[in-house]
Amino acid sequence: MPQTFRFLPILCLCAGCAAGSSGALGQTQASPECPPSDLVCAVAGIDAPIARGATLPIDVSVTSEGSAAPPLSFVSANPGVFTVDVDRLHGQGPGVASLLVTTTGDLVVDFLNVFVAEAESMRLHRMGASGLETSTLPPAMQMLVGDDLTLVLAPHAGAQRLLGDLEATWDADGAVVKLLDEGTPGSRRVIAAAPGKTTLTAEALGITAQVELEVVP
Repeated sequence: MPQTFRFLPILCLCAGCAAGSSGALGQTQASPECPPSDLVCAVAGIDAPIARGATLPIDVSVTSEGSAAPPLSFVSANPGVFTVDVDRLHGQGPGVASLLVTTTGDLVVDFLNVFVAEAESMRLHRMGASGLETSTLPPAMQMLVGDDLTLVLAPHAGAQRLLGDLEATWDADGAVVKLLDEGTPGSRRVIAAAPGKTTLTAEALGITAQVELEVVP
C-alpha cells in the first residue's frame, strides 16, 4: 500500500498562466499546459472536464525552500477514466478518478480528482486579435480574397467547453480557401484564395462541425 509522505516541501505542477487545482493533501497544485488561445483552460485549470479521446498535457515545475525536491511521477487511480503518459493525461471514458502524485518508493504525496466527459458536439471558434477564442462561429461567413482567420475546433458537453488536444481532420475546397497546419491538430489558419463558395468541415471524435464560407473579390 502506498504511504503518504508527510514532510515534503511544497510542490507545484504549473503551466503558464493556467489556473491551478490544489491537491487534496495540500502538497501540490496541478495546472494544464494551455494553448494561448484557450481561455477556458487558463481560467478553469483541470477543474474543467477533459473530453473522452482527448489528451491534456500538464507542465510540471517543483518549488521548494531549503531542500532538494523529490522526483515526481503520476498514476491514474482508474485507467478506465484516464491514463497517464509521463506528463500527459488521456481521457478514456466518462467519470471521475484520482490523479495520484507519487515519489520514490511509490509514496503518494498528493492526489486530485480528474473529470472526463463525453463530447456531445464540436464547435468552431475564431481566434480574435487578442489571441483568445471568440464565441462560436455563425453558420456562414464571408471573406475577402487575401483575408485570413484562425479557427479552433472545440469539444462541448451541452454548453460546457471540454479540455484537451484533439486529433482533428479538416477539409475545404482548396481552390477557394487554403488551410494551413500550424502545428496544432485542433486548429487551422484559413486563407481566402479566390472568389467562390465552400463548406469547411472539421471532424474529431466522430463529430463534425461546419461553416459555409463565401470568398468575395
